Amino acid sequence: MTTVAMPTTAGSHTLYYLAERVVGDGTIGIYRPRIAAIFIPSSSTNIRLCEGRAIGEWATTSATASVVASCTLGGLGMGAALVAADGWMRLSDSGAELRSTIALGPSSPPEPGTIRMLDVVPDLVYDGSDTGLASSFLTALGPGSTSFYLTARRSDGSGTVSLNQTGIAALWAATGGPVLANGSALATEWSTTALTPQVILQTDLNPPVDGYFLIVATAVVSPDAADYGAHFMARIDSGDDIANRYVRINDNVDRNLALTDLVPVEAGNHTIKLQGYRSDTPAGTGLRVRDGSLSVLFFPAEMVAIFGDNFESGWDRRWSLSVP
Repeated sequence: MTTVAMPTTAGSHTLYYLAERVVGDGTIGIYRPRIAAIFIPSSSTNIRLCEGRAIGEWATTSATASVVASCTLGGLGMGAALVAADGWMRLSDSGAELRSTIALGPSSPPEPGTIRMLDVVPDLVYDGSDTGLASSFLTALGPGSTSFYLTARRSDGSGTVSLNQTGIAALWAATGGPVLANGSALATEWSTTALTPQVILQTDLNPPVDGYFLIVATAVVSPDAADYGAHFMARIDSGDDIANRYVRINDNVDRNLALTDLVPVEAGNHTIKLQGYRSDTPAGTGLRVRDGSLSVLFFPAEMVAIFGDNFESGWDRRWSLSVP
């Protein structure tokens, strides 16, 4: 998951999702790539946005949490904020485990559903030397100013925790519209051994007009008795899955789920679900999900500047590149 806030001028603009092969001689395959954007007028008083980024590498061997990135929103009324953090962790010297959180103050308890564990290991059966950080949550806010902090520390291992291009962004919407918000978070670990989709989290929204749902779901996917694969999807009401992500757990390492989608919806009440199930998994092994968070924002149609191109249907929908 990559999130970015960009100032823009009036007129037509094109956004690009770019990828390249950096090293190796294999073919890069990206399943269901997409890009989407929400336009927020600079004159808006009922929608606010802030972003903070740590450019380059942030590294630590400390077991004490430090602030990696932060941003502040001021002059707020009653409303709700969608907060999302992203980055990537690489193998710096030897194996290490990261623990990161999002909090509303540098020494405050982490917000529900935002503890993230990540592991990097030397090249064993699976090359775990690069892995993505993804965290998000939805919170109600009162009047005044609020600061959002992404913190990180080494929680295990002897190596250096190396976070790269890490950032945090918060989108606040005033109570009463035009943007509506709702969400839920896991209070305890969720697990299943089922081979069919099971509901992990769900929430409801009842927009008065047609528009779009911005769906953001993140979580920690944890090891179990054996290596396993898991599928995750977002679903509105009883319809087909509208976003689909596959996570593979190898070498006893934690990985982060990052699932986002921007979906056209009609006026009326809707139920939005995050679902998951295990796949190609040895009997008795379960899919384990911790600190999951599902956030949904509704935007009227005129606020959606881009509904990005995507590969929606079927596992054969893949973007590939075999040259540097």
